[in-house]
Amino acid sequence: MSQSSSVTQCHTRRLGAGDLSLARITLNVMAKVFETDAVDDRDAHLVDLLRSPQFWAFTATIDGRVVGGLTGYTLPMARTAARELFIYDLAVDAAYQRRGVATRLMSAARQSAQVEGIDEIFLVAETADSHALAFYRAIGMAEMATTTFAYGSPA
Repeated sequence: MSQSSSVTQCHTRRLGAGDLSLARITLNVMAKVFETDAVDDRDAHLVDLLRSPQFWAFTATIDGRVVGGLTGYTLPMARTAARELFIYDLAVDAAYQRRGVATRLMSAARQSAQVEGIDEIFLVAETADSHALAFYRAIGMAEMATTTFAYGSPA
């Protein structure tokens, strides 16, 4: 994508049960961005995820090439019949960053959430990741002062 290319070339879509190959490619692009291991090459787990209505995955493509992705999970609430969407990961290939791809992915997730009657969307961003923090602020997400605790090794 050249510097003058428009984000209008970027297409996003939610992945489903029939998208095993595209999901694997998308998740591997995300793993490369995060400098983590590639997706496990066994299909069963990924197929189960793609079939689950609680697992959300979106891919972003430009000229047929996967350039980014987003994963999330819907969480049923105990106090009401509502669900919330937790965005777990959002990643864009370095060559395509700062060109609107992440904004497109977040917009796709927001639109899907709206269609499914989900009003609350949240995510966790590392305090040291100033680019991510600036992005989430720029797209209008409200910042909440929280502290995350975890057992085991932090992911």
